[in-house]
Amino acid sequence: MGLSSVATRWVNMVDIQQVLSYERPMLISWRLASVLSSALLLVTLPSACGSDAPAFKCETTTAECQQIVAGNYAGTYKGDGAGTWEVVIDLQGLVTGSGKSSSSSAQFTLSGTADPNGSVILGSVLDSGGTGSFQGQLLTDGSLVGTWQVSSASGTWRGSRISQ
Repeated sequence: MGLSSVATRWVNMVDIQQVLSYERPMLISWRLASVLSSALLLVTLPSACGSDAPAFKCETTTAECQQIVAGNYAGTYKGDGAGTWEVVIDLQGLVTGSGKSSSSSAQFTLSGTADPNGSVILGSVLDSGGTGSFQGQLLTDGSLVGTWQVSSASGTWRGSRISQ
């Protein structure tokens, strides 16, 4: 092996070590920030939406928890707009539903997922063509609470299970 190939291998090894030492902390800090922001959302969500009940946490099998989360829910939303909504969460965690504004004839569809720990992420499509999002959490008292946003409008939502 010649001196140039040894030097090339050494330079490549130094480059790899520099990249790893630079990217690993960035990746770890990004992942940590992502986890912490999700945890902060789940911790602050119930109090922001006016509930003292803690967030539901799955303490058994995923299938059993999904059965607990599944059901028909209905409630209201308020903030920059107000109205009612209804959703069905199935045993696979798929969520479908709809909502209606109380101040206009505007309607929207909701679809998304609910995980076994009761975290709900929904997209909304307005009948006018706009889109938005609803994010929330199932609480131990059986209520669903969260925040919503459509364009620059936002607010909170709350509801409860109406049937299994």
